[in-house]
Amino acid sequence: MPSISRIGSLLILAICSSLIISGCRRTEIIPAPTLPPPTLTPTPFSTPLPTVEPQATFGGEARPYQMVFMPPKNSTNDGEDLQTYLNDNSGFTFSVQRAASGAEALAALCGDVPTLALVDGWTLLAAQAQGCGRPLLSYVRGRGNTAATGYRSDLIITGTSEASGPAGLKGLIFCRLNAEDLQTWILPTLLMRTATDFDPVLDLSSVRNVPTLDALVKEVADKRCAGAIPGGTMLDYTAAENGAVKVLMSSPELPYGGLVASVAMPVSAANNLSELLLRNTDELRGLMDADSLKAVDPAVVQNMLRFMQQAKFDLSGVH
Repeated sequence: MPSISRIGSLLILAICSSLIISGCRRTEIIPAPTLPPPTLTPTPFSTPLPTVEPQATFGGEARPYQMVFMPPKNSTNDGEDLQTYLNDNSGFTFSVQRAASGAEALAALCGDVPTLALVDGWTLLAAQAQGCGRPLLSYVRGRGNTAATGYRSDLIITGTSEASGPAGLKGLIFCRLNAEDLQTWILPTLLMRTATDFDPVLDLSSVRNVPTLDALVKEVADKRCAGAIPGGTMLDYTAAENGAVKVLMSSPELPYGGLVASVAMPVSAANNLSELLLRNTDELRGLMDADSLKAVDPAVVQNMLRFMQQAKFDLSGVH
């Protein structure tokens, strides 16, 4: 049996041998993971946009202002002389064109090209109502005491009638010159339509044409019908004397027409051009249905627009 000292010596020897063997064993080294090399890409550059030439402003040769006109009946003026005059004196370049209708003139005023237009009263009102145009000058017909800027109509009845409004015309005959006459039928019809309790189509007994204004007033004085005459002319008719006829209602003024600038035209340019034409109305002979021009009265235009709205008249049908 080995002694304790012998066992101790063997144990020490075993431990030392284990340490020696462990110290001599090579340590395994695990390499760190590697990343793939970065891919080289070219630096992006923005693609230059094509060069855009600035658009020429209106009023020059490249993009002239436009002027349209509705000539008087039977006029042969083509506007070439006015175009030359404007190009020589206004500081702008113009293209002057004849409008075949109110609708064509209105389309020009409501378009993108800055436009001046010589138009009739219906087109002037339509341009204002649709927000396309700004009336600048009014047509004037006549001279001195006879000068006028528009049409008015007086609705007339017999002097003994107790009617106080259109409702008093129910069941009556209405006398007029014809269905297309402005002051004896169209404006009076609008007047009658402003009443909430009267419709001229349904409430008049009938409508009858008469040959002249004198004959019309005589028919009214003789209690055969109601009717209408140009505003302010009652004293011109013998049959109306001694209170035989009286005015029931009067329409506001429908302008004869005038010069209108589109909203696309700069205000300062439009005002300068209107002043130029106002000083030189001879350049407009044969282009406007008027004897002269004057500054527009905005109240006249607004009164007529309110009247038409009250009468439920749609200005979009201008033609």
